[in-house]
Parts: sequence; C-alpha cells; structure tokens
Amino acid sequence: MSGSISLIGGAIFAVLLAGYFAQRYGLPPPPPKVAGIDLGTTFSSIGIYQAVTGNTDIIPDSLGKKSVPSVVAFL
Repeated sequence: MSGSISLIGGAIFAVLLAGYFAQRYGLPPPPPKVAGIDLGTTFSSIGIYQAVTGNTDIIPDSLGKKSVPSVVAFL
C-alpha cells in the first residue's frame, strides 16, 4: 500500500514539475492576428492583419477574387 501511494505521489510530482518547466521555458504564445471585414455598398472583402510583420493579407474567395459583390436579400 505504501509503495503504490509513493508511486502515485511521484507521478503527480513529475507531471507538476513538467508543467512548470513547460510554462517557464516553453515556446512563447503565438502573436495575435486581427481580422477585418469591409462591408461596402458594392463590393466586400475580408483581410487578416499580421501583428508581427505588419502585413495585411486579403482572403480570396473560391474563385480567387479578393472582393465579392455585396448582396442583401429580403424574403
């Protein structure tokens, strides 16, 4: 009984120690990305701003167009 308790305690300690070192010396969190949506009266588009590089990437649709017609429908 005493051996199994010390084995379980050692395993819990190892997991906690591994978690501590992973947080302390692990990889930094990923940089944030910001999505922007342009809802124009004729055409609309969506872009992603990369905070690290300062670049903005416009996301194309399935046909490769970077702006799509704005459509509003009332049923």
